[in-house]
Amino acid sequence: MLKYSPDQTYRECQCWEFPGSGSNLEIVGKSNDVSVEIKDAERFGILIVDNQRRMVSLNRTFIEMWRLPEKIVASQNDDLALAFVAEQFEKPGCFLMQVRGVYVQKNSIIQDTIRLKDGRIFERFSQPQWLGQKIVGRIWLFREYIRL
Repeated sequence: MLKYSPDQTYRECQCWEFPGSGSNLEIVGKSNDVSVEIKDAERFGILIVDNQRRMVSLNRTFIEMWRLPEKIVASQNDDLALAFVAEQFEKPGCFLMQVRGVYVQKNSIIQDTIRLKDGRIFERFSQPQWLGQKIVGRIWLFREYIRL
């Protein structure tokens, strides 16, 4: 979907519903850029990684969910972030192998739940980020299940 913006550039939009959330997210990338805007996203931890595995966008919810140190966030290095996050799982190697498999299969879309060793459970959804006909990165969304 193309949307006209006031700055006289066309923007490429990906609009989709996070499965089971009842909430639509709109992800907008400028035609000459891989940066994005995410609307209605406060409930989700969001990470966007470019094809060079650099974290180009993430929100405060994502940082807090994964308890990422500022040093890792500032580095924008997805491999460092993955290594840190992997230690929050009972089987870090399995988690890393699964995520790396997603990066290899660039067209893959995943939706699953993941359990951390501290008992938290996250719903995870990921899909490629497209700019026209080209994959320019990957979008990761996380939502924590809250126990009542």
